[in-house]
Amino acid sequence: MFKNSHMKIIRKLIKSSIVPIIYGKFLTERKILDMQKSHWELYKKIHLLCIIKNKRFPNLRNPSSFNDKIQWLKLFDQSQIIVDCSDKLKVKDFIAGKIGENYTPTTYFSVKTSSEIELNNLPKSFVIKTNHDSGSVYLIKDKNCAQWNTIFSKLDIQIHKPYGWDNGEWAYSMIQPIIFSEEYLGEPSETPPPDYKFHCANGRVLWLQYIYDRGCHTKEVITSKTGEVLNVHFDTNMQHSKQFIKPKRFSEMIKLAEKISGQFKYIRVDMFIIDDKIFVGELTFYPLMGCYNGNGQKILGKLIPLDISSKKEPIYTKSKLYLDA
Repeated sequence: MFKNSHMKIIRKLIKSSIVPIIYGKFLTERKILDMQKSHWELYKKIHLLCIIKNKRFPNLRNPSSFNDKIQWLKLFDQSQIIVDCSDKLKVKDFIAGKIGENYTPTTYFSVKTSSEIELNNLPKSFVIKTNHDSGSVYLIKDKNCAQWNTIFSKLDIQIHKPYGWDNGEWAYSMIQPIIFSEEYLGEPSETPPPDYKFHCANGRVLWLQYIYDRGCHTKEVITSKTGEVLNVHFDTNMQHSKQFIKPKRFSEMIKLAEKISGQFKYIRVDMFIIDDKIFVGELTFYPLMGCYNGNGQKILGKLIPLDISSKKEPIYTKSKLYLDA
């Protein structure tokens, strides 16, 4: 409790002292970056995030690192399709339209409040989550042993809690919050299946972030599009590993990821292989909010071919948030 209160005080102090500096930077860069007044709110949020997380302002004039390019995309690349693909429920229709049916986990229900959930109609194991945020995911291995009062209480809180805008992740804030459930991938008695996270741009896979042993010394491997292990550590919250064996359907996964990512300047396509079947999990536009630590994000960021002349005026602003932030 003390730590949370302490952090809130620090954030307020940083905000009160830094915002005037950020505004001065905004005025300087406004003409250079061809920004409108409507860019200011997101510009401010992005700069506050970066100074708190990475102790530096983002380079929006000439972004080269992964972090800087993600901040640039938050500010200058808005569209309705990004909102729809950030919605964990709606994205299933988008994926089906791109690569066909049966590539996403089966959805069991979608409701607006936990009181509408009928547990008797669900299998023994399943996943329950909200569609508009990050972290509100519950892996139910046995519904008869779950602490449902606690889970329902947390879901009802999350469904009314704004998410995204304070980190510059505007797309999440435009989503109508829903609670939904889907099939459990893998065996409930085992550790979660490995993640194949394909980082893509303009319909081309740039690198793979392979994650395994989740929940037990989580490990990360970075490979090239062809599956060659690279000596790069991207997410320093995980252990760096070089152990990777290409799955039999690796080439197919690459093709699917490239079909899905065709219209986006950058997107991460998350996949799993369960019983030799490929599943697409989520599509992510701003991994870790664009606040990675270490040199890995600098190395990999150079692989993203970002055209900084393709700036757009923001069409989504704070006044249009689905939940009032």
